[in-house]
Amino acid sequence: MEVQEGLGVSANTLIDRADLSLRTADHMAYVIYPLLKDVKLIKKVIEDLRSTATNVINSLLLNEYNHKRIPYLRDRAQNLELFKKNFSRFGFTQEEIKILIIILDLVKKEREGSFEFIRGDKLVIMSNGMRVDTITLDQLKIYLTSLKIIIQKAKNYLKKEVIL
Repeated sequence: MEVQEGLGVSANTLIDRADLSLRTADHMAYVIYPLLKDVKLIKKVIEDLRSTATNVINSLLLNEYNHKRIPYLRDRAQNLELFKKNFSRFGFTQEEIKILIIILDLVKKEREGSFEFIRGDKLVIMSNGMRVDTITLDQLKIYLTSLKIIIQKAKNYLKKEVIL
């Protein structure tokens, strides 16, 4: 989750990308998955949620960098820590930050999982350490709802920044 350089990418472009990814994930979760019941769609929803979360975080960090409030960092972990330190400035709650982190961890688990299978409506991911994580569509729908609120808060913050 690197802060994008200001070369050709604006904070508003990143938030628009986040919005598009969220709408795609929402459509797949509420319209396409109930028709097809394909686990690949759950994986695609997870990937779109990650894209949404990453673009929201990057848009806000890029805005802060452009206003010279934070340094430019290439390290993903440092960017996430910087975001966590400044979350109250953006109007996010602790719970919303927790959701963003869960989404980013979810994708990491899914990518690093050595074995995946479907059990009922759940995607089950087994890691190399035999740790088992299950992901349900209902969980993803909760994350979708939270991300809608997060994006709106990010847009409001960026809009307020333009006025100032």
